[in-house]
Amino acid sequence: MAKATVVVKAVYPPKEGKKQSKILAVNGMYYGFYADKLQFEPGATYEVEYESRDWEGKPYHTATKATKTAAAAATNGAAPATGGGYAQTNKETQMHIFVCGALNHAIGQGQINVLDEQNLLMATETLKRVWRQSFGEEAKKKQEKKDEFDDEIPF
Repeated sequence: MAKATVVVKAVYPPKEGKKQSKILAVNGMYYGFYADKLQFEPGATYEVEYESRDWEGKPYHTATKATKTAAAAATNGAAPATGGGYAQTNKETQMHIFVCGALNHAIGQGQINVLDEQNLLMATETLKRVWRQSFGEEAKKKQEKKDEFDDEIPF
């Protein structure tokens, strides 16, 4: 019998003609369960014992025991469902996310050739500069300077 810490994202009743309800964990895994034996609440964290079986080449998990726990970090790779699901990040990580997303899009659209090292480096540095000017310290300084001159006098 396998065990997992599961943060419940949603609870679904049994489909018509079926006996098992199911839960969706925040990590995307589904677990079937019998509602007359177990109860789950969205947003709650549980220590779940479950059995797994393959059917038509897909794994199915059935919860056999569940114990509600305090809101702790999940051990199954899922983040707790608090704070909108977003972790706190520092400015450098935010910039990396911005740059990677923009590069991924540009590469996918054929705007950047990944085999052209100079072009790729130039695009990366340009995106970092754009992020700094839009969201970093440079943007903060620009806003402070603008606020300094933003007064009630119309000229």
